[in-house]
Amino acid sequence: FGSFNREMFEILHNANVQRGSWSGSMTGINEPNNKMPYVVNRWPGSTKIEEKTQKTKHSIYLGHLQAPTGANRVWAENTTHPFIIGDWVIAHNGVITNQDKLVFEYNDGVKVSVDSKLIPILTNRFGSDESKCINSISKALSLIEGTFYVWIYNDITKKVYIARQGSTLFADKRVIFRLSIVLINGMKSLKERYLN
Repeated sequence: FGSFNREMFEILHNANVQRGSWSGSMTGINEPNNKMPYVVNRWPGSTKIEEKTQKTKHSIYLGHLQAPTGANRVWAENTTHPFIIGDWVIAHNGVITNQDKLVFEYNDGVKVSVDSKLIPILTNRFGSDESKCINSISKALSLIEGTFYVWIYNDITKKVYIARQGSTLFADKRVIFRLSIVLINGMKSLKERYLN
């Protein structure tokens, strides 16, 4: 979920928390000329989002909530979205059904702690300069089997990209940008493989 507006981000967080809140995060994207291009704040369990955002000012707010999985794990920051590899900051909801094949072919057989970490590994492998960014994302996502939605920030282009495959994702770009897995009044479903 995400928005250009902090208050709307809080509303979207509270609407999406119904899907589960085993862990959560907020990524604040700053103006392109800022020395610190983005800030990531991760936390275990549910939280009052206002406590995490009240002293923040960003040009884009992106969030991620993770529902409890069947795996019996202990919360750790390094297994909580977003994942950062190279110039890529990526959060993903869904299931990658060909994880083992991708690990073998693109990560030298080294297992990943969370299937979502494969996405920035793939995009980083395919390049992140401005001329290759969309192609790198498209190539990475075309390799993934399963259902998902993903938001991607690239530190070179200073842009956010959004895509989905077989998963629900709604957006409203009229006045205040809103992105959510949960349908909220005025939002519409995004097309599959939507990149912006």
